[in-house]
Amino acid sequence: MIIENYPHKRGIHCESGSIKNLLDFYGVDIPEEMIFGIGSGYDFINFPFEFTPNTNESILYRSRPTKILSQFSKRMNIEYKTQTFFSQKKGIDTLDSLLAKGIPVGILAEIFLLPYFAEFSAGDRFPGHHAVIVGKENDEYIVSDTHFLLREGLSRISSDDLRKARFAKGGLMAIRGRIFYIKSVPDKFDFKTAIIEGIKETCYKMMDIPMPFFGIKGLYFYSKRIRKYEKRYGSKKTWSSLKWHIRMSEDAGTGGSGFRYMYGNFLAQAATYFDNDPTLLSLSNYFKEIGDKRQELSLETIRQHENRNEKNLNVLGDMIYSIAQMEEKAFIELREWVKTK
Repeated sequence: MIIENYPHKRGIHCESGSIKNLLDFYGVDIPEEMIFGIGSGYDFINFPFEFTPNTNESILYRSRPTKILSQFSKRMNIEYKTQTFFSQKKGIDTLDSLLAKGIPVGILAEIFLLPYFAEFSAGDRFPGHHAVIVGKENDEYIVSDTHFLLREGLSRISSDDLRKARFAKGGLMAIRGRIFYIKSVPDKFDFKTAIIEGIKETCYKMMDIPMPFFGIKGLYFYSKRIRKYEKRYGSKKTWSSLKWHIRMSEDAGTGGSGFRYMYGNFLAQAATYFDNDPTLLSLSNYFKEIGDKRQELSLETIRQHENRNEKNLNVLGDMIYSIAQMEEKAFIELREWVKTK
């Protein structure tokens, strides 16, 4: 059960990268950044309580797993299916049955339980990693995993290891063997309408959710909270937490500067559907500047963590506040643009 000629390529984000490769398999070439933007993958949430191992407060940069797929597919009239399973046997049998029909199957998995990721440990737990299974040979599954830390080419994983990763316990975040796959794609796409809908939802998430933990409000909230980390949690836990935040946003994960660069590229691509709209082109460059600022924040955090710079949470808080101001300015302008469409 091996799907020949699956177009495996590395991606920028595990979900949008997996969708990109699946669409390529069905003969549809859409840039990953366009998938990310139309699917409203850009997000920020700061929950002020411990949500994941090895961190004080959870910092999330992404929409919930498979949300990009659902929103992108809805806006592009792509028929897809997702399933979760309370029975592990049914989840395994369903995957095998689809592979036998020549259908590549997306999965969600606990990333640190995937043995081909040597870099991850129990402290890096995240049960929402996306990959695509493209075959099974003897007792091994063949995996198209787009993560940039992996070597070129497909990966392999034993049946038992894949079962453990797919059905890892995670409380509210338990993924219960979730799979996703594409059933059909239309002959034509209405990119302009899909782009507008994707931007509208992203603006709502970043600007209009009333709770203080979400979007731009969440960034300002994080700027204030981080200044009090040592008082709340002590020095050791504070700095291990901040290192984890940076690892998840810039090193092992994607959500910090990477998402800003992706969104900037999305806006540049979107501008071509609106007569090279100058507002979108200008904002494209501005989001890349925000990405640069996020990299500066990451570098300063690591330098302080390693005692190369004096530890000073107020410096980090000021940098986050400045980034929040930049993102607020960008989304105010983007929201005004989309209101005219």
